[in-house]
Amino acid sequence: MKKASFVSREVDMSGPRVLISGGGTAGPALAHMLRTYGFRPTIVERAPEVRAGGHVIQIDGVGIDALRRIGVLDEARRTGGPTPDEIHLDYGGRRLVLPNGAPRLSDETGLLIRRGDLAELLYRHVRDDVEYLFDDAVSGLRETEEGIVVDFENRSSRDFDLVVGADGVHSGVRSLVFGPEERFLHYKGTNIALFEIENHLGPVRHMIGRARARRGTLLQPIPDTDLLECFLLTRDPEPLTDVESHRALLRKRFERDGEETRRLLEAMEYARTTYTTPSAQIRMDSWSLGRTVLLGDAGHALEPMTTQGGSLALTGACVLGGELAKARGDHRVAFPAYERAMRGLVDADILTSQANGEIFVPSSGAIGTYVRSWLLDGASRLGQRMRPSAEQRKAYNLPLDEHLPAGAGA
Repeated sequence: MKKASFVSREVDMSGPRVLISGGGTAGPALAHMLRTYGFRPTIVERAPEVRAGGHVIQIDGVGIDALRRIGVLDEARRTGGPTPDEIHLDYGGRRLVLPNGAPRLSDETGLLIRRGDLAELLYRHVRDDVEYLFDDAVSGLRETEEGIVVDFENRSSRDFDLVVGADGVHSGVRSLVFGPEERFLHYKGTNIALFEIENHLGPVRHMIGRARARRGTLLQPIPDTDLLECFLLTRDPEPLTDVESHRALLRKRFERDGEETRRLLEAMEYARTTYTTPSAQIRMDSWSLGRTVLLGDAGHALEPMTTQGGSLALTGACVLGGELAKARGDHRVAFPAYERAMRGLVDADILTSQANGEIFVPSSGAIGTYVRSWLLDGASRLGQRMRPSAEQRKAYNLPLDEHLPAGAGA
């Protein structure tokens, strides 16, 4: 991948000064919205350049509309591919075909794209109009009557009107303003290992998985590559943070699961990168305090198997930018309006995450898993005959126009 120029530059703009901590996807998406409405956004990113690669993320429903309004949907579709419409699952010894619920709730075709590809695309889209501070991070925040004094690790302090923490599940801004991470991070009972392998399945448009008592595997095609993304999941009483301990547990837990699983374990040993993480959620009573607000995973990270973190981050960027524009930069009006709009989406995905966790990593034993497979099969067949409710579709397709200034063309 060709590296872009990463020189910080001052941009001549008027309007409130907004520091955005985090240059992944939510940060530059918000910067675009703010720049459109005359704000002066600055992005600070700890990495020395845009982070390449990364695992595949899924964008659905209102997240697609957000990409369209930001102006990068067509390029994102050329870079990525459509979301799988089905999940073929060997569940407790029974073969099930489950619909991917997201496409049924939206008229938009979903998108699969590498997180790094989307981040680089968004960077190219905003870099000429937005100041970037690479290789740095926020180290202190001091709110005054007129704004916030921001201290940086590698630069002199600067004054801003507002600060946005879009710096992920382990947000430094959140810790500085709201308190220690352990107050908000909730372990959800599973540990996940994620890596890429060569596609030995041939052309596939669906996900393929296998669920057994307290463990599961899932394979997902990566658009425009000869690779598959492999998930190995285990249900455990405690989160695993040591990579080697996690690998050892996987070898022990899956050792009797047959030749196919053995191949996956071997591929894990030789994978270029194995990403391991406990499944966790960030839960907070409020995403703002004073002149600081949280965006995306920093405020409401979801369990990874929901697949909706990317959509929520992009949607939140559009809503937050629009509400700030409608309120003419008054955070006392904009921040509560942003939170009211997003809470319904976040709460719905939290419920989805609980259901997905039980599907892909059953908490029951072998007999309970087999019995549950019959119930799951019946529920799936019934669900395919039923249309999503109007309330479900409305929640999933949040009308962004309601949160943008009248006549906005963003």
